[in-house]
Amino acid sequence: MLHSPVGDMEEAGCSTRPPSPGYSSGTTTESLAPSVGAARLTVIAHGRVCHTQVVSTDTVIGRDSEADIVVEDQQVSRLHARFKRIPIGFSVEDMASRNGTTVNGVPVRRRKLEFGDRIQIGATILLFTRHDAAEDQVFELQKMEAMGRLVAGVAHDFNNLLGAIVGNLAFLRRLPRDGELGDAPVREALSDANDAAHRAVDIVSQLLGFARVGSSDFRALNAESLMSEVARLLRRTLDRSIAIVTDCPPDLLIKGDATQLHQVLMNLCLNARDAMSQGGVLTIKAQPAVLSQSEARLFAGSQDMVQLSVEDTGMGMDSITRQRIFEPFFSSKATGKGTGLGLATVYGIVKNHGGIITVDSEPGQGSLFRVYIPSGQAGQEQPEVTRVRQEIPAESDRRILIVDDDGLVRRSNYRLLGQLGYSVRDAGSGQEALDLLKQERFDLVVLDLIMPDMSGEETFHELRKMIPEQRVLFVSGYYDDEKVRVLLQEGGAHFLRKPYSSDVLHEHLLAAFGSTVGN
Repeated sequence: MLHSPVGDMEEAGCSTRPPSPGYSSGTTTESLAPSVGAARLTVIAHGRVCHTQVVSTDTVIGRDSEADIVVEDQQVSRLHARFKRIPIGFSVEDMASRNGTTVNGVPVRRRKLEFGDRIQIGATILLFTRHDAAEDQVFELQKMEAMGRLVAGVAHDFNNLLGAIVGNLAFLRRLPRDGELGDAPVREALSDANDAAHRAVDIVSQLLGFARVGSSDFRALNAESLMSEVARLLRRTLDRSIAIVTDCPPDLLIKGDATQLHQVLMNLCLNARDAMSQGGVLTIKAQPAVLSQSEARLFAGSQDMVQLSVEDTGMGMDSITRQRIFEPFFSSKATGKGTGLGLATVYGIVKNHGGIITVDSEPGQGSLFRVYIPSGQAGQEQPEVTRVRQEIPAESDRRILIVDDDGLVRRSNYRLLGQLGYSVRDAGSGQEALDLLKQERFDLVVLDLIMPDMSGEETFHELRKMIPEQRVLFVSGYYDDEKVRVLLQEGGAHFLRKPYSSDVLHEHLLAAFGSTVGN
């Protein structure tokens, strides 16, 4: 069962739909003549779904703004190809383009289309599928049902975690006032509350990862190092009844985001663990990929690929589970035992990397997941940065203004920054911060971007008019990467995503103090 980069997830700036019944996400293509109704074109560039459009009349695609569908691809001509409505369906015509048009790998000047056809112009793939309004309505209902499952799973997990945090804090509040922070029960309660908080952070990170919020750092990575780190973590957490086997050439390089690919392997391995409740063997491999002709067509342009695989000897899956395994919110676990985002997140990350993921499994025969990722090139590796903790003098004369509408967050940061040796003031709104800045000067403003009334972005622009040289550290738990990039170009010093530990906050403060403010 082969899952291509086309899926039913939504990306920032992209609108996607699930594959229609006229398109098989497997290695074979169902041939259905589009004799009635409208059709759907899904534009795939660099392995990512960039646009989906319903077509019912003649539609021109190209790089020119006059085209009905504009594609930002230098290999595409200004007016490259036309999708034309004909009595028995649709056809595609090449408009004397520079690089030509192909359908399923065959160059064409004009050709009648069938559902499932893949049209390539330049490095861009156009997937031609059926559009069915009734099917879209069913999909919307399925999304609502899926959201209900998500809410149930997340609510269960968060209730457990909040119960641990609240319970341990209640225990600490009832201790005698003369108790010592170093007492074993106190340290255990603090440790448990801290662990629960970090697990909650992990759930939020998974949700944001699925929603495709966050930046990516694509570079050449050593596959063996990545696998070794995952295996090291697994050996510390998995039951000893599960044996872990790794196999990877020492110099094999892959191109991707280290954090995201680490998440892919960890999610696949934890899924394998859940399938081996009685123990078994977990095998993690990496090797240069040998693609079949049908698999190679899923990638735009020629490129070398690497195959990462995770195999278990667990209970396996039936055909129904296999077909739904990558659906958002789908889980084969008991109600409330999981969010159903693990493998959906894996699918989204792999797609974001221009890759594909496959699964082979039968009941009682274990499961084998294969992930195909573009290979990296020698010389593109970036050395790991060793972080050296810089201590702040206990009597620092640096002044920081915290701007956040959430009183709990504001007070927490106030105490933490004071403990780090800073002189701290706080403001509960953008306007309050601007009023304070008219009276006092600060070395750094820590500004939350999402606030009511006056947003952090609006506050920053007003602040820059007043004090162009003011250093500003932006913080937010959910903010568009492109907007952050623009704010940093406009003179912001740094961006820190919530929630964060004291060490991470410390590092970003030092980086912000060392930054040069633009004009």
